[in-house]
Amino acid sequence: MLQQTPLCILLHIAATQQFMTNILHIKSSTNIINKLDRLKIT
Repeated sequence: MLQQTPLCILLHIAATQQFMTNILHIKSSTNIINKLDRLKIT
């Protein structure tokens, strides 16, 4: 159990970081799309 716990924590941290990275990537992609839409309008 003691040997498995650090691995679980590392996996949890890695999954959390990946999740946050995905959210940031989606937000930046949405911003780019919004900017392109504004350029089309003007």
